[in-house]
Amino acid sequence: MPSAHFSQTQATKSKITPVRVVLLLLALVGVYILLPQFRSFHQTWSVLDSAVWPWALLAAVAGAATFFAGAIIQFAAGDSKGKLQAHL
Repeated sequence: MPSAHFSQTQATKSKITPVRVVLLLLALVGVYILLPQFRSFHQTWSVLDSAVWPWALLAAVAGAATFFAGAIIQFAAGDSKGKLQAHL
């Protein structure tokens, strides 16, 4: 019958490793860099008030079109099994 407590082998899997330390440090650096950006969030509303919406819509459509174009190019480069075709 399984126990609700961690066994010794499960406890050893949660060791602190160099990779986990590096990931934690990178997360902390990311928070340190991004946190000041939230202080200027109120400026976003003034930018949105003065936006030229037809140009913003055109930019959004153009950005979305790049995803579709990339998908079409990847589809054209491969066969139905996901393997690349050699077009020589």
